[in-house]
Amino acid sequence: MKDISKKKSEMTRNKIKTLLNLIEKCNNIFLEDIKNNENEFKIILREKKPYSKRKYSRRIIISNSYKIKTYSISTYEIHKNKNDDEKYLEIYNAKVEGNYDIKTIAKDLKEIIHGKDEIKIRPNFPF
Repeated sequence: MKDISKKKSEMTRNKIKTLLNLIEKCNNIFLEDIKNNENEFKIILREKKPYSKRKYSRRIIISNSYKIKTYSISTYEIHKNKNDDEKYLEIYNAKVEGNYDIKTIAKDLKEIIHGKDEIKIRPNFPF
């Protein structure tokens, strides 16, 4: 598990540790990167290879704001061109505002890891 900056509060370090514990269970599937600044922390996950029926690997970004009570989870397909440059195609994006706890973020992340981002809904659903 990566070392977490000492300048952030104990609560923030505990949030990140909780998410990293969930991610560690998927360690053979994802590479992780943590970005931490005065406004937010981000955990960036990258699938090592496409899972099962998918053609492309995914990149998952979890952002949690320190100042405003919000977090977001975005997923992208990783496409490569002939020069091996990466391009990201967004396939899912959810932003949650208001009163939530780390269990909510962990639940959402777990659902994304298991494929929630691949569910297609008709634009005029449920009509």
